[in-house]
Amino acid sequence: MYEMEETIKFFVKRSFTVAQERFFGWCVIKDQSSCILGTNLLKHSYTELEEISS
Repeated sequence: MYEMEETIKFFVKRSFTVAQERFFGWCVIKDQSSCILGTNLLKHSYTELEEISS
């Protein structure tokens, strides 16, 4: 059970990093203010995911 939890946490972290990288790539093209807003939203949803999985 513990191993499974660690695996899920790993994938959540990994997919978050990928999402963040893609988002920043998209950000460069778009305007800066929506970029900051989106980053905060990403961080917020990730924090929630971490709380659920901990």
